[in-house]
Amino acid sequence: MKLPKRERDRILAKAAIQAEKEYRAGPALTDFDAFGDEEFYDAHD
Repeated sequence: MKLPKRERDRILAKAAIQAEKEYRAGPALTDFDAFGDEEFYDAHD
């Protein structure tokens, strides 16, 4: 917070670009298997 807003925005933008690269390169980071497929469907349908 001590940095000027423009500098903070630049740092955050750079971090976002790096995070996007890591998520695109590592599909394991985007897979979420905490629930099975049946958890996504309403049993009343």
